[in-house]
Amino acid sequence: MQSSQGSSTHNVPEHTGIGARIPRRELKRLLSGNGRYLDDIKLPRMLHLHFVRSPHPHARVRGIDIEAAKCAPGVAAVFTGADLNPMCEPFVGVALHRPGHRSARQYLLAQERAVWQGQPVIAVVADSRAEAEDAAELVTIDWEALPIVADMEQALDQNGPVIHPELGGNLAFDFSLEKGQPATAFAEADLVIEEELRFERQMAMTLESRGLIADFNPGDQSLTVIHSHQSPFQMQDVFSRHFKIPEHKVRVIAPDIGGGFGMKLNLYTDEVATVAASMRLGRPVKFSVDRLESFVSDAHARDHRIKARIALKKSGEITAMEVDDIGAVGAYGMPMRFNVAEGMMAITIAGAPYSFENYKARTRSVYVNKNLIGMYRGVGMPLACVVTELLTD
Repeated sequence: MQSSQGSSTHNVPEHTGIGARIPRRELKRLLSGNGRYLDDIKLPRMLHLHFVRSPHPHARVRGIDIEAAKCAPGVAAVFTGADLNPMCEPFVGVALHRPGHRSARQYLLAQERAVWQGQPVIAVVADSRAEAEDAAELVTIDWEALPIVADMEQALDQNGPVIHPELGGNLAFDFSLEKGQPATAFAEADLVIEEELRFERQMAMTLESRGLIADFNPGDQSLTVIHSHQSPFQMQDVFSRHFKIPEHKVRVIAPDIGGGFGMKLNLYTDEVATVAASMRLGRPVKFSVDRLESFVSDAHARDHRIKARIALKKSGEITAMEVDDIGAVGAYGMPMRFNVAEGMMAITIAGAPYSFENYKARTRSVYVNKNLIGMYRGVGMPLACVVTELLTD
């Protein structure tokens, strides 16, 4: 007879769910090939949009020639920033609950300057994706390369270039916290361990890339967006507020999502520009990034330099910890999701697994000429865990 020990999970009432095998409800449908993703959906009179993106990390737009692209086969329209930007309120990615956080305004398309390689500049709309891509190659932009801010140390250099002159510098956010008497604890420590850690940028590689189909109905001024996004209610609010459409006339449909990992929680101006294009044309417009586009337009994660140290007694007891973090968050604050979260979580979590009374930490977010940092799964936690593990190993 089998003892109760070792088989206790089989005696748990099924209705609790604890210890029970719970099948995913959607697996049978997906494994049988009945998933419904963005590319499975085709609307009548649907057009396709492709963006011309900046090849420079920082450059001034001195002139644009779109006439040849407008005459290309299948082209319905070619839009510049002057066409679409006035339709939508600009985005300011500032966390209002974090005093001192600041960001420049971000528009749908770069108009006077591009501030990262991959920023959308021109939207080409055509009968097919291939025709839109072909026409995009006919667009001519006269660029003037500008000084580049490439990393966090350069961003903090008072004599270096400033990305947004209206901000007066590249510092986006500066936050410190202190508990106990860390200076005294380090002075009296038997052993002090110090490390400088670098966390490089990373990105999500979802099987299904970002995309949406925007369908504005000029008859009743309603908007339907079929969106490969993890937060449809967030986007309903965004479309309603920024385009001045009553919320009850905005519907966002999220079909099956082929991977997200938090990358599809963020707000992207190229996706909002697709909605603007549909409103201008009164027809459904589809936009979906290809894999190469995703590298330069999908939100990134990490990109931190962390200096940390820990004070110990000879017995191995931790008496104090200090963490100094700088995160390069890209060219703007991420609208809605904010890109100060990684640094905040890193400094508030790093000391959490241990019992000690003296702690000091600082996080700074700086702007650089790179794509925006967004919110990813486990935001901030890997940084904190690695810092703690290396210091206590």
